[in-house]
Amino acid sequence: MRGVYFGDYHTVADWGLILSAKNINPPTPKIVNVDIDGRDGTLDLSRALTDDIKFNDREASFSFLVTEGTQSDREYMIQNIINTIHGKRLKIIEPDFLDLYLIGECIVSDVINDKAFGSFTVSATCEPYRYYIDEVNRVITASATPVNVVLNNTGRKTVTPMVTVEGSVNLEFGSSKVGLETGTYKLSNLLLKSGSNIVTVSGSGTVVFTYREAVL
Repeated sequence: MRGVYFGDYHTVADWGLILSAKNINPPTPKIVNVDIDGRDGTLDLSRALTDDIKFNDREASFSFLVTEGTQSDREYMIQNIINTIHGKRLKIIEPDFLDLYLIGECIVSDVINDKAFGSFTVSATCEPYRYYIDEVNRVITASATPVNVVLNNTGRKTVTPMVTVEGSVNLEFGSSKVGLETGTYKLSNLLLKSGSNIVTVSGSGTVVFTYREAVL
């Protein structure tokens, strides 16, 4: 049976629910058009702050059937589920994308429990992206000779990696140069856009780039 993870709970393994319907809309782009007198058409400012488009939250809903047990059993189960996930911000893993997760605020609604069966819907307002469960970790050994490191971002979202250094290394990316000693850093101007990104590494020691890719 197809099930959904809400946080640490699986709707089949933990509750024996039947997923009867699922609907997840793509996130809508944040379009900002400004009408300026004396200019043809409108001015698109959607990418004014960054080179890539930003997205609004996305809506998701999951409908479930409860068929096992008595009406009282089902009532107890549904109330337990409400107390477990209602109003909580959780990771949501869909049965069709087991290597990805959404993050959303979960709301339980449309609760029905009659003599034959029970049903309810879990809706969630989610962040725009589906995130990969596994992070990317690239371990580089630095030397006196600069090495160009290609950091691939196979997702759609621009990400900022965590940089963990042991030793003393120098990084060059874009027009930026930075020297780092042992420690963990998040460099706000080190942005990994979708595709291949080059960082030049030199020095003595190791550097680990850790980041999580995300798709629409």
